[in-house]
Amino acid sequence: MHAEQEQGFVDGPWDNLYSSYVLIPKIKEYVDNSVVVASPDAGGVPRVNFYAKMLRTTDIAVVPKIRNPQEGNVATSLGVLGNVKDRNVLLVDDIIDSAGTLVKAAVKLKTAGARSIIVAAPHALFSGKALENIANSPIEKILTTNSIEQKEKVLENPLVEVVSIAPLITSAICRVQSARSLDQLIIDTNGKNH
Repeated sequence: MHAEQEQGFVDGPWDNLYSSYVLIPKIKEYVDNSVVVASPDAGGVPRVNFYAKMLRTTDIAVVPKIRNPQEGNVATSLGVLGNVKDRNVLLVDDIIDSAGTLVKAAVKLKTAGARSIIVAAPHALFSGKALENIANSPIEKILTTNSIEQKEKVLENPLVEVVSIAPLITSAICRVQSARSLDQLIIDTNGKNH
């Protein structure tokens, strides 16, 4: 689900599985606990706080933006809140579409002195010129999942690493079929499996 609130519109039992279960171990291969976890907008702050806890860091940054209602879906970045100077940054978002927001945020982070920038986003569409925009940006790596089937050009792109959610789904199905709890598959905000 894109938003947890959507669970309220589903009749019957429902468990939301989080891709962070498979993404965080992969992220740990790229960063240590000295990383700054950043959000490309203010709405992603709860997500950034969660990832920061999971990565055992207290350093976060936000690249807030404002939207002009007369310009439709065009957003203007306001700069960087938080210290990223000479630091490695993990930029976390929920979904990548055209990558415009991510690229603008990455440029702001690099301008503010970030040493390196990698991105984690569970869902990636890579619409339009997204891959070209990313290639021409300070983003060094994108970690995403196969929650959306990826085209060959994405799978072959050295900037993109696709992490399979198959083990998570398989585990969930096996647990449901054997009447076992899904708690082991849900990571709480303290960074521990239930």
